[in-house]
Amino acid sequence: MKQFTWIFWFALIPLFILASCSSPGSSSQDGELIRQFKSKAGDFALHIPKSWEGKVEIEETEERVVFSHAANKPGGVLFIIQTWSREKWDAEAIKASFALLRE
Repeated sequence: MKQFTWIFWFALIPLFILASCSSPGSSSQDGELIRQFKSKAGDFALHIPKSWEGKVEIEETEERVVFSHAANKPGGVLFIIQTWSREKWDAEAIKASFALLRE
């Protein structure tokens, strides 16, 4: 039984390795094409479904990117990604710590 287990694992491991070597961002699990969104500042990039095209509006400012459902303006915000400088992050973290101490 031990020998069968070892043979099973040695056959399965290369399969996992080969499966993980596929090129990322080329397609989603259901075969749908994926589009890459990259922020103007180059801080981050997202792979978003091609089906979002025309349905989701992307509004970008210097500090944030807002993804909204186009049909549900103005309340259709799906999610927001906000970038902060290191100094602002540290300052906000200190404020949050003091707020927790007061509660």
